[in-house]
Amino acid sequence: MSDTPAPRNPETSETPEGVIDPAPPAVIKTVGIYFFALSILLLYLLITTWPVPEYASTAFRPVNIFGFSHHWAPERHLMFTVMIAGAMGSLAHSLTSFADYVGNRKLSLSWIWFLILRVPAGIAIALLFYFVVRGGILIPTVQIQPQNALPLDTTMKINPFAIAGFAALAGMFSKQATDKLAAVFDVVFAMKDPVDRKAPLGSEQSITISPSRLTRGKREDLTITGSGFTPDTKAKGNGKDRPFKHLGATKGTVTILDEDVKDVGKLDLVITNPNKDTFNATIEIVDLDAKPVISETDPKALTKASTSLTIIGQGFHSGCTTTVNGKDRKPSSVADKKITIPLETADLASSSELKFVVKNPNGDSAEVTVRIV
Repeated sequence: MSDTPAPRNPETSETPEGVIDPAPPAVIKTVGIYFFALSILLLYLLITTWPVPEYASTAFRPVNIFGFSHHWAPERHLMFTVMIAGAMGSLAHSLTSFADYVGNRKLSLSWIWFLILRVPAGIAIALLFYFVVRGGILIPTVQIQPQNALPLDTTMKINPFAIAGFAALAGMFSKQATDKLAAVFDVVFAMKDPVDRKAPLGSEQSITISPSRLTRGKREDLTITGSGFTPDTKAKGNGKDRPFKHLGATKGTVTILDEDVKDVGKLDLVITNPNKDTFNATIEIVDLDAKPVISETDPKALTKASTSLTIIGQGFHSGCTTTVNGKDRKPSSVADKKITIPLETADLASSSELKFVVKNPNGDSAEVTVRIV
């Protein structure tokens, strides 16, 4: 058996799955020639215009481009080097993407302009990045010159290799470069947020959830009121992504799915803002048609010194109450399957047994009697 794949018939071959509007061979050939010619041009310009200081001078040597001599001011000369380096960085990204997509037969015609325009985009981003680095890091302050001293051209003291490297990286990784520029803008033009950003998103003072309890089998959206919400705020329910609808900086809704409320229990909700503020909440899921059931008590019997009693069962809602010998008594803690009831001295001194009932909004449990020994 031969491992050689069967030849493809170009007339019957199908478009690779997932490729919409594939680029025709003529377009691929034209773009390939364009990239090849552009690579040669940029290499030529980089080599012929590389800034080389003249001996005992405050300027770079003149350059010769296609037979025409140019003598630029040092700052303009360095900016031209940055532009060429940025173009080469973005071209390297376009070349690898172009070769990869063509080799895998996945190049769509709609992406051709994206690959072509990355080069001028890389030039612009490299220049912006150079301005920020040049003015904010390398020379952060204005230098005062002594009287009668020669003008100081700080450009001549900059390492062109480092600047060209920065520019090339900015062009190649344009998204990371623009993110860094955005971070610089946020720092320089920072404004005081009217909302206290030090308060975590999950603080009780700034967040409310409505409804605070869900019903088994009934799907309904959760309305979240808080602060710092953006269209990029994310929500998870029981570890799975759930749609978050942004209604403003202080309000949003989380869409709950059928699987979230199919059983009685709890829904763990996590909301995360782009600035990493995180809110964790647990929403109780109850069955309004089922009454609470008491299965046992802890301890089995009380003594005169007992201070509390734990009732174990199921279907206990967060808003439930209890009665002790017919008198209302607020539980000290409530869980889905466990309630703790505080006891008073009078409860234990007046009789030999106590009777307990758990009351949910939908109904009461059967009465349970506990002996006092």
